[in-house]
Amino acid sequence: MKGNILYRTIFKEILDSENGGFVFYPKSKGQTWSFHAAKMAKFLDENFERIFP
Repeated sequence: MKGNILYRTIFKEILDSENGGFVFYPKSKGQTWSFHAAKMAKFLDENFERIFP
């Protein structure tokens, strides 16, 4: 998931909470990822073809 979605520049710009998205990207070791589950599920449904061609 990280390689296909979270670290892809095109998706990170949309997903990152610093840009108004719904994913908290850890800034340092020891921090954990956080997601708004319903919004992530919607994103996956709407972008499935782009994520897994």
